[in-house]
Amino acid sequence: MQMLIVGGSGVLGSAITPYLQATGHRITVLGPEPPTVPDVSHIDADATDFDALTAAMTGVDAVVNFALRAARGDGADERSEPVRNAFTVNVGGAYAQLRCAGRTGVPAFVQISTMAVMHGYSRIQRSAHDPADGTGLYAVTKRMAELACEAEADRSPQMAVTVLRLAYPTRAEWWPAWGNPVAAEPTGIPKLGGQEFAALHPEDLASAIVCAAERRGPYLCTQVTADVEGVALTDQWPHPLGWRPQHVLEGTGQQDVALH
Repeated sequence: MQMLIVGGSGVLGSAITPYLQATGHRITVLGPEPPTVPDVSHIDADATDFDALTAAMTGVDAVVNFALRAARGDGADERSEPVRNAFTVNVGGAYAQLRCAGRTGVPAFVQISTMAVMHGYSRIQRSAHDPADGTGLYAVTKRMAELACEAEADRSPQMAVTVLRLAYPTRAEWWPAWGNPVAAEPTGIPKLGGQEFAALHPEDLASAIVCAAERRGPYLCTQVTADVEGVALTDQWPHPLGWRPQHVLEGTGQQDVALH
């Protein structure tokens, strides 16, 4: 499969690319930063550049949108520049890519979202069926991007649009712990109420992306997490993509994963 990964030179995009390549997929990355992974084509363009996106998407089998801007620092959601940048990249970039993908006949579009769209996720237990109700700047822009995905799925029904809400995606060398992707060290193993669950290994994320890219059908929004016992998120299984994580904490959820 020929994949175009927008924003694929970041930490998470770089982490999943070798696993995609190992299963025979050909990767092109679009973004201002060149990829650090060998044998990856690069298009130096912005995630909102309609002309560059249209040219890059011609003939590809799937588009995966990793491009994001997370506002960091105290009061970032009340300052003009962080707010403008977050909406431009997270919302405007997703919209531009969706429109170009729909017009060029791309079979599948995969939007990388976050469980942060659910208010209180990681602090209180939520259900996979709960509505997206996050109120922070990052959550709001990712919610709006999901709305753009649903709208494009209605406008371009020939394109399978899938939103993947990630929970604690991590680097392979940090697993099962999680940390901010730009940090030097991991924060620790995710847990809620004293019960631990694994962060999302990049190999499992790569396999979920492949499942989404191969899917055909109407709009789908689903979670991607290694929380197989439902510590922080219940009602996940069976997974609508037929996906399951292979990297889980030893002794937790093995039977649950096997059953689905």
